[in-house]
Amino acid sequence: MNEHRFDLILLLLFIAGGLLIFTPIVQAGTTWYVDDDAPNDPGPGDPDVSDPLEDGSTDHPFDAIQEGIDAATGGDTVLVADGTYTGTGNRDIDFGGKAITVRSENGLHHCVIDIEGDNYSGFTFFSGEGRDSVAQGFTIKTMEGAGRGQPGIYCDGSSPTIMNNMITGFKVYDAGGGIRCILNASPLIVGNIIYNNMADDYPDPAFGGGIYCDRDSAPIIINNTIEGNYADWLGGGIFCSSAPATILNNVITCNESGSDGGGIFCHESAAIIKNNIISWNNSSGTGGGIYCHTEGDPAITGNVIIGNEAGWGGGVSFYSAGSSIFKNNLIVGNTAIERGGGIYYYWLNPLHVINNTIAGNTAPTGGGIYCDGADLTVLNSIFWNNAPDGIFVNSGMVTITYSDVQGGYPGTGNIDADPIFVRGPLGSYYLSQIAAGQGQNSPCVDTGDGPVCLSISANPAVFGTTRTDLVPDSGIIDMGYHYPLRGIQIPPGALLEEIR
Repeated sequence: MNEHRFDLILLLLFIAGGLLIFTPIVQAGTTWYVDDDAPNDPGPGDPDVSDPLEDGSTDHPFDAIQEGIDAATGGDTVLVADGTYTGTGNRDIDFGGKAITVRSENGLHHCVIDIEGDNYSGFTFFSGEGRDSVAQGFTIKTMEGAGRGQPGIYCDGSSPTIMNNMITGFKVYDAGGGIRCILNASPLIVGNIIYNNMADDYPDPAFGGGIYCDRDSAPIIINNTIEGNYADWLGGGIFCSSAPATILNNVITCNESGSDGGGIFCHESAAIIKNNIISWNNSSGTGGGIYCHTEGDPAITGNVIIGNEAGWGGGVSFYSAGSSIFKNNLIVGNTAIERGGGIYYYWLNPLHVINNTIAGNTAPTGGGIYCDGADLTVLNSIFWNNAPDGIFVNSGMVTITYSDVQGGYPGTGNIDADPIFVRGPLGSYYLSQIAAGQGQNSPCVDTGDGPVCLSISANPAVFGTTRTDLVPDSGIIDMGYHYPLRGIQIPPGALLEEIR
């Protein structure tokens, strides 16, 4: 299948609201077997001591992953048995441009690639690989206490599929502890756990503790957990510069940067950031959850942005030369040391805040939003329990309509009333509704700017529900954030606000 058509199908499925479940990719062709503990191997665990009859068959498998790749041709599968793989042929593993699948037999918890050092990667893609070059189902790690060296997976001018792996413990001098993408490298990164990696070269700057993308790279990052990564300068979880990344349905939590973008840092990158949980990230500078400085029009929609902290813009910091649309996000419990607990926005072009719930954020000035030097348009949104204020505009025009603003704000359709949040299946910011079993209706129900299908906020439509019984919004659109009906990535029984 053409890789661009494959990407389009993935995006259409996601946007339609379906839950994407990624299963092993099985290529037609020969299967080559790798097992370093096979019965006929005289040196189990040592790839330098091999079965003299090894040929990649089930009876005489290869004992190094690279041997399987070297034997394979386009369309083949290299199937790796359970175990821990170390040493020659099991680090800096190179596909050599081949369109093959290299996957574990029973998943990442049973198959470990341990590079045992600080000057190697797990996989390297340097030969123009495309989506049909697949690395799937491994734990890729280095030994505890290793020094700074190479990333877990390195993509240079290549765009493979990186699926259902755990990448952990890597430290690099400059950029991309977990995955590094440079020079038109646009991999599909899906279903991975990218945990506890570091980009740190103090006193020089380093970028992208979890994932690093630059120089016209356009990765698609879907359904990953990106947790506990650190960059001493920019982008603790994800760093994108001149790289229009698509970031969908990830959990991005507990990452840290020494300057900007604790969770996500985007610079000159018209990224799509949609339906993610961005929680408990920290930056010493701006943008605890998201930092976005772009010449284009960033699309930040459907995210839960909670518990993040920064100097400016605890939840989100925008610097946009385009017209920024910030739609259907839940921004709660974020903290800024100076300005903009929920959102800090600075530039000459307008910011459009549509169908957001911005609640319980704190900062000395602009607890909900701090807007500096730009026009602000707010529609169908809720500002509640932000301290000391919901909206602070240093300069620029402000237009607020059909919104619930604590303390009141002039504008058509605005109210000042307790929104009556209630706990539901995914979180604590649903709206109380008699039809869903509560004792009273929230004043934010059916008080937006028009019918769901015709309102400005619904063009394109805001999909989802404010009801605890998961009945979709209908009639007049409700104010505030709409929870997804399906397709969100959280552990069973958890609430969005608890992901950390």
